[in-house]
Amino acid sequence: MRPRLHAYGGVRRRSFGCLTRRCSEPKPKLRYMVVPNQEQAEDTIKAQIEQLVQLNEGQRYTYDRPTLTKMLDAALVGARPRSK
Repeated sequence: MRPRLHAYGGVRRRSFGCLTRRCSEPKPKLRYMVVPNQEQAEDTIKAQIEQLVQLNEGQRYTYDRPTLTKMLDAALVGARPRSK
């Protein structure tokens, strides 16, 4: 299914912007989140967190909240600051 396009250029314009940045950055990010607003960005991050919870639950090596928090903090150390 193709994403719906909005009157202002929609998904194609935002995707092209990411592609342009990726090609011009000296050290491109591994993944780009292309969403039209903060609400959809939040939904995207929440979905990834839910997937993490599902992956972690009921496993032989399940991690508790403090350990997961330490893992997240360690991952965020290398994260780039908010883009403009």
